[in-house]
Amino acid sequence: MHILLVSHEFAHPQLERAGGIGNFLADYAQRLVFEGHQVTVIGYNKIALDETWNGVQLKFFKSQFSGFYQQLARLFHKFNYSKGLIPFYAKDRYFLARKVKDFVEKNHVDIIEVNDYLGDGAFIEVEIPLVMRTHGSYRMLKHEVGLRNNDAFEYFEQEQIKKVNAVCSVSHFSAEKFCKYFDYPKDQVAIIHNGVDIPAENQKSSQTDSLSVFYFGTFSHAKGSDRLAEIIEQSKDLPIHFTLAGKPESAFKNFIEEKISTEAKKNINFLGYINHDQLETELQKSQVVLFPSRLENFSIALLEAMIYKNICIGWDIPSFKEVIISGENGFLVDSVEDCISLLKDYQKHQEIGQKARETVVKNYSKSKMIEKSIQFYISKL
Repeated sequence: MHILLVSHEFAHPQLERAGGIGNFLADYAQRLVFEGHQVTVIGYNKIALDETWNGVQLKFFKSQFSGFYQQLARLFHKFNYSKGLIPFYAKDRYFLARKVKDFVEKNHVDIIEVNDYLGDGAFIEVEIPLVMRTHGSYRMLKHEVGLRNNDAFEYFEQEQIKKVNAVCSVSHFSAEKFCKYFDYPKDQVAIIHNGVDIPAENQKSSQTDSLSVFYFGTFSHAKGSDRLAEIIEQSKDLPIHFTLAGKPESAFKNFIEEKISTEAKKNINFLGYINHDQLETELQKSQVVLFPSRLENFSIALLEAMIYKNICIGWDIPSFKEVIISGENGFLVDSVEDCISLLKDYQKHQEIGQKARETVVKNYSKSKMIEKSIQFYISKL
């Protein structure tokens, strides 16, 4: 099967640093190639790029929205007139639609996949099936975590929905919010949970002097960095060592370092940004991994921590409840105090880590995600 992915975001060394969707697409595309499928990615970015990368054909053109247009965007936002940006943002999307149409006319393509964030596929007109995977739209994030208003982005997201033939979501929560904010029939959305690779089973080292607690991800209000800072501060007299990894360093200083005492800082090791190999090493070393997020569409990070037998403590939010049965394969809490109580009683719950791994192996492997995605594509051909 030849699958065409359309996105301005893709995790590649030469392209603009990608977020969750870009990292998902890069990993997903490579896995599809490994499974024997042909994959092309077409999009726009800060640079033009036309190459085959790890078996994936990449075709990115340089975005026109730079320099003068960026200054214009700041001005329009200042006067709360983001709707006026539609003609300027539309340039990239119109050109992208032409690129996609030309490619489809010259090459055999079975199916095209877009994502819901920012509506890159708003103007795509093709004869072959066009499907959309929802990871979290700008409209949803505006309402749920307070992103600033952007009528242009919401316009493109709404226009894109008119073009797609079918929708799948990375979680029940993602599907529910998509249907709510775009008035889409919930029974017409397929659920395909994200998945992770299943590494060989590791043996957790026994805990000695102090408990090793790990956090990885961005530092922001949405990710619960204020909660994390409180946990660190209130645990300063406990035998707990915190390792934190993520970006940017400036956000770590603002959200964590400046919010805790000098004494609490002694219990922190900040690693900054780490690559995937380093992440695996830290997950193998840790005993507990914290997820204080206020909102997640579906957390691959949670699955990555569980597969290494960590006791995962997350806040009681819908997408975490799709994976964690509190007290059985992890814990869901409502307060910093509840979290600290669990950290104090860590030794009582070590069997939770084994059950966490079993949950991921059974339900959230990457091979299952690929299999369900291909079945979804075939059902739309």
